[in-house]
Amino acid sequence: MENERSNLLAIVKLVVHDLIQLTFDQHQVSLDENIFWGESRTVHCEEVLNIVWRLLSVVEHCLCHGLRRDYTMPDSFDDNNERTSSKGLMKDATTVVRRARDHAVSAANIFMKNSSHPNPWPVLLEAEKLSKTTDSISKTVATMTEIRTGLGRSRVWLRHALMRKQLGEFFQVIIDSIDSSNSNRSLESSPKVRESNIIPVTQNSSTFGTFYHSGALLLNNEGVVVTGLLATLKSIDFCFILKDNLSYMDKPLHVIPYYIYLQANLNRLEKLYSKVNLCHPADLSSSIDQKNFLEDLCNVLKKRIDRENTINQRLNNEITHLSKQMESMKLENRSLYITVAQLKKDQVGLNNMYSENMEAVSRINQLESELKHCQKTNEENAELVESIRSHLDESNKRCNQLTRYLFDSQSSLEHKQTIIKQLEAKCKGMTNMIEQMNERIAKLTNEKVSQERDLYKLREELSNADTKSVEQLKVIENQASQIERLKTELNGQTIELNNSKMASDQLVLCKLQVEELDKQLKVWRKRCEEQEYSLSEMAAVVNSSKLEAESLRESHSAFSDAQWANDSENPNCFLCQSPFNVSRRRVCCFCMYNN
Repeated sequence: MENERSNLLAIVKLVVHDLIQLTFDQHQVSLDENIFWGESRTVHCEEVLNIVWRLLSVVEHCLCHGLRRDYTMPDSFDDNNERTSSKGLMKDATTVVRRARDHAVSAANIFMKNSSHPNPWPVLLEAEKLSKTTDSISKTVATMTEIRTGLGRSRVWLRHALMRKQLGEFFQVIIDSIDSSNSNRSLESSPKVRESNIIPVTQNSSTFGTFYHSGALLLNNEGVVVTGLLATLKSIDFCFILKDNLSYMDKPLHVIPYYIYLQANLNRLEKLYSKVNLCHPADLSSSIDQKNFLEDLCNVLKKRIDRENTINQRLNNEITHLSKQMESMKLENRSLYITVAQLKKDQVGLNNMYSENMEAVSRINQLESELKHCQKTNEENAELVESIRSHLDESNKRCNQLTRYLFDSQSSLEHKQTIIKQLEAKCKGMTNMIEQMNERIAKLTNEKVSQERDLYKLREELSNADTKSVEQLKVIENQASQIERLKTELNGQTIELNNSKMASDQLVLCKLQVEELDKQLKVWRKRCEEQEYSLSEMAAVVNSSKLEAESLRESHSAFSDAQWANDSENPNCFLCQSPFNVSRRRVCCFCMYNN
């Protein structure tokens, strides 16, 4: 860890010094990412662009140095990323398709769970939370849906921070939080605090210790020097063109180009020890740095060779696992052939039963029993067809998973081949130990070629299995169409029988209901007659009582309001309006009694 920190600090010093020296006149740098991420992977545009690319790669290595791989991502970023990604999906149709494709590939790939890329994105999010800036860079990065890894998001974040001249400020926030946490810990461990039982308040407790190991660059004194060097970049205006180059941000970390500065130091030494200049150098710091760089490169190459060996072992294990899966798939295909033959036999039996049912339409009782039997057999056949479909779907899913895994392994092998070629080109001028490493790398390439051949054979076998599965699906679809036709005919017959049964049942129920209603009508008629008779008697009594009451009222009113009138003024009776005569006298008219 100490050698790595010293090497990173030395390369940061050299890169920042060269960048400031070259951009002293123009103070402004505009960059297109195609220069760095193109397919040719050559960076020969200008010297300034090369130095900026080195600066970005060195800053990425400084962030990822000593980074843990077992920390948890914050939930807030996932929620914000999903919200912003949903808005971006609604805005642009092309990003919708690209996002769906990338999500399907990442979700279906089972073997890509343990990624080898470091993820410094939570560190940058924590630095933004602790800083006092209002306009956060993470929101703009979250809108870029083409980026899938945390390393790609952190790369875009670094470029935005350089354009806003805030990279040194964010690194200073990280260093300050680490220093404050260390000071609080020292206060807690002091004896005076323990004796007085004072609990120190840590308002800004650092969480960067959970992200990094104890020997990381940012947790030591070298991180302070790096932040000071990055703070000097405020005098330069950066402008990165990131619009159409976001898909290249998810690539792994680049190797730091130490050989450039090693070559420069070698040229200086050759000039110093030339025949023209015979004096010895006053300072041997360049040779010491060269030695440190060579040792670091040797360690890196050893680690990579060990990593390649482990990857090859893992690939061999995966190939054996895939061969076992292919054997299991063959066994499943055989079982599917057997089930298809059984289905054909069942279809012949169904046709015979259908002809017998058509002949026995006149017999209702026999038809019901045969229809029940046919329904049971159809249900069994439907269950068999569904089970066959489920087996076929599972086999298709497994085939798709195998193809995706093979494609990913091929891409990883191609990427490793390119890395090995670059290492061979860089290691030509190294010592005998590096030549032995190159021989080992050549052996590894031969093993990879043999593995690629095995993978090609596996692909051919998978393609044959796919064609066979497609043929089986066609046969099953034809059988399903015939079964559906038989089901429709049987359903029509069952519907007719059910309708006739329902009609007969309804008639019987109607007869029973009519008989019950007749009985109820007779009962209610008797009750009505009895009640009518009782009501008529009551009405007669009520009418008689009403007449008596009216007569009493009239008599009472007549006596109370009676006035004697002249005979000449009343020629007619007051009650019956009949004229008075000899028989009907004025004194006694019997109309009241007659009524």
